[in-house]
Formats: sequence, C-alpha cells, structure tokens
Amino acid sequence: MSFRFQINNYRVLQAIDFSPDGVCLIVGANGCGKTTLLSAIELLRNAFERGFGFALDLVGGTPWFTHINMPPNTPTTFAIETAGLRWELNPTVCSNGFVYPIAEKMTQGNQTLFVVESGAPQFHYGNDKFVTNQRQSALKRIYDFISPSREFDGLIQPLTHYRHHYDYNCSSLVRVGSPLSSDTELKFGGQNAFSVLRNWQSSKPLRERYEFIIDVLQEAFPHFFDDLDFESAGMNTVIRIYCPNRPDPLPVHLMPHGFLTIMLHLIAVCSIPD
Repeated sequence: MSFRFQINNYRVLQAIDFSPDGVCLIVGANGCGKTTLLSAIELLRNAFERGFGFALDLVGGTPWFTHINMPPNTPTTFAIETAGLRWELNPTVCSNGFVYPIAEKMTQGNQTLFVVESGAPQFHYGNDKFVTNQRQSALKRIYDFISPSREFDGLIQPLTHYRHHYDYNCSSLVRVGSPLSSDTELKFGGQNAFSVLRNWQSSKPLRERYEFIIDVLQEAFPHFFDDLDFESAGMNTVIRIYCPNRPDPLPVHLMPHGFLTIMLHLIAVCSIPD
C-alpha cells in the first residue's frame, strides 16, 4: 500500500515529502539522511505503539534532534498519510527534553478527528474524554478504546507492519550463530536469523517462508548453494551450507558476505506480518 510521509526539522532532514510506491531505490551522498528517513518511519510506528519518548530512545534520544541550520523556533513535524487519513506529531523541545504529551492530530480530508495540544492533560474524541499519557499515543488509546470498531485501520495496519532492518551484525552470526529462541520475526540487527529460519522450517503454518528463502537462494547462487541445515552449539543455533555435487556441508563463515546479507534481507521480508 502506498503512503505519504512528511518530516520537517528532524536531525539532518530539513523538509521531506516522501511518497513511496512499489519497489523504491533511495540514492544520496553519505550523511544526507537516507537512513534517517527510513528510521523516522520506524520512529512513528514505535511512537504509536509505545509512546514518543520510547520511540526516540531507540534512535539515539534527544541530542541533535533538530536540524542544526534551522532557526531555533522552527517546528518539528512527523506525518503519515494513507487511506484518506493523516496522523501528525509535533514534538516541542524544552530544556528537559520534550513537552509531554506530544502535540498530536488526526484528520480525514478537511475534518479533524481529534487534537492533542502540547502539554494538555486531556483530549476529546467524539463524545469521549481521554486523559493524556506520556507512554502512549492518543491514537493508540483511541484505537484500543473503540475496539472492535476499526475506523483507523487503513492507516494503522500499514504503519504497524513497517520494519526497518539495517546494520546487520553478520560477524557475530558467522562467529557464534543465533541464540536459541522461539522467535518467528527477524530482529533489527539480524542476530536471531538462524533461529527464525529453524523455527519456520519446523512450523507447518510458517514453513512456506523457509521454502521461499531456500528457493530464492538456489536461484541466486546456483553454483555454490543447494540447501542448508541446522545444528545446536551450546545455547546457539548455527547453519551449515550444502553446495551442489558436494556431500559435506560447509560452515557459514566460508560463504561470501553477500550471500549472508541477501539471506538476511529475505528473512526480513518474510518477517513482515501477514
């Protein structure tokens, strides 16, 4: 589903109006804000689910929050728009960090559905009054309160399905494998990748994810990948690679770095909730 994402005055980003659709390639010089843009969408997802303070801590906290070349009173805006709905956050920086609650607004076309003023103790949605909460967005409070009515599903579903995977810790995976776990979704650094694969393989509802990854790797690397298997090493899971026409498996550290990176990308894609 396509969406529109707008940012003003956040870290290295002065003003961004981003409307991805389909497969997109983001190109730019080092330090121009490519990763900041993608992580800002993740910030908005985490702000919805856990509150703005928690979301900001995951991306480095308050230092250098606003653009260094923007005037001091320039407002910061994060907004996502899809399915006719627009959700907007306008955090206000103060000497102690931020003014809570964060200013928040939801609109549908020209209609304002709810507004939370910066620092206000309460807000209204329809005929209902809510007390603001630093640890939870107003949208999340309304969404949970009106269940099973799903007025905001068109925006919330794509937002909560967004994942930003980057900076894979490949050296740790190669060296010690993944901690044994029941995880079925890749963590952002990829450290649980081998356990996720193993769990998909052994789960009938999720096995098609495992089979898809094996099929793509066979097609992408036909000369040195045929299959893989798992073994436990203490409290970790490691994988071994089978090459065509070779009976003995290879340890994963002998595989090209690009192979492991593509495998992690595929696991990330298949980790997106259905």
